[in-house]
Amino acid sequence: MKEWNRRDFLRYSGACGVMFTSKLNGGIAMGSALSRVALLKTDNRKEGVKGVLKGLGINPVKGINVLIKPNFNTADLTPGSTHNDTLAALVEEIWAMGAKSISLGERSFPVTQEVMEQKGILPILEKLGVKVIDFDLLDGKDWVLFRPKESHWPNGFRIARPIVDAECLVSTCCLKTHQFGGIFTLSLKLHVGVVPTSRHGYDYMGQLHGSPNQRKMIAEINEPFKPALVILDGIDAFVDGGPATGKRAKGNVFLASTDRVAIDAVGVAILKILGSNDRIMKTKVFKLPNYYVPEGSTAHKFHCSRQRVKAVDVTVQIGGVQIAPGDLVFADADGMVAVPQAVEREALAAAWEKVRAENQVRDEIRAGMKAGEVFRKYGVL
Repeated sequence: MKEWNRRDFLRYSGACGVMFTSKLNGGIAMGSALSRVALLKTDNRKEGVKGVLKGLGINPVKGINVLIKPNFNTADLTPGSTHNDTLAALVEEIWAMGAKSISLGERSFPVTQEVMEQKGILPILEKLGVKVIDFDLLDGKDWVLFRPKESHWPNGFRIARPIVDAECLVSTCCLKTHQFGGIFTLSLKLHVGVVPTSRHGYDYMGQLHGSPNQRKMIAEINEPFKPALVILDGIDAFVDGGPATGKRAKGNVFLASTDRVAIDAVGVAILKILGSNDRIMKTKVFKLPNYYVPEGSTAHKFHCSRQRVKAVDVTVQIGGVQIAPGDLVFADADGMVAVPQAVEREALAAAWEKVRAENQVRDEIRAGMKAGEVFRKYGVL
């Protein structure tokens, strides 16, 4: 597996609104405000869930009913499906954040009940106080029909009512490619699992997988609803093949966002860093056909995942500060600093000197020297 660093990541992602220390090799001017993606490098799933939720810095679940949509299309080993440890950690964190109730809803490719039994997840969910909603058992009236204007679905599509009516939807996906026309399967593709299959009397999966517009159709089924949170487990990845089995790589990363397009863009950038198939490697992130906004769509009024990329590798202005391609950007919970590339070396040298001096001051104070003496000696506090 190829090791990756900040410079690699930003080279491939083009800065997708990711809030952490980054070397920007090209800003993206978006149609609306940048979306936040929290990223944590870890090989521990419990720490990964906790860390990215803390990094995102929001709590949309407090005091309300939460529905989790996992990746249980099959029972294959992660990233073929959501890891049980990831799901358990996510449930525990949502309870800790003050959720009123937690349910889990899914429609698998085989019979959903059988997939959950094979994964051994049902006793875990019962112990954690999670209600399971098997979409296979929904009545016909609970598959809500949508007929978007200019849709690539011949007669529209249906979505499980629990998804449409969810007070707070939390989706959790894996990091992987898709060999059957999807190119990659992250958060957008995850939600194909909210559409009924032939088991429910509909041929939507046949229409989807037989269409040259598959990726546009995937985008369209994401339009009627918006997850409050998306968590991506990238500890294990498929860099080719997928979605059930494929060529494995260690990503050792967790992501979180409220924006499906943003988190997918970051996920694709990571696949590029790990070394993926030609379709991923030879296409720029936002040139992939998965990012599609239906003509005349009003989705941007409802959620930030329907944004148009207006330009890449251009100078942008954020909060009155001009940031050019190649500038150094540091962002954390306290704010953001942009350093022009022309003075980067000078600024970094000064910053390291400041840190060195402050470390000296700290050590002197710990050793017993009074603050006044320290200041007179070093001129720094």
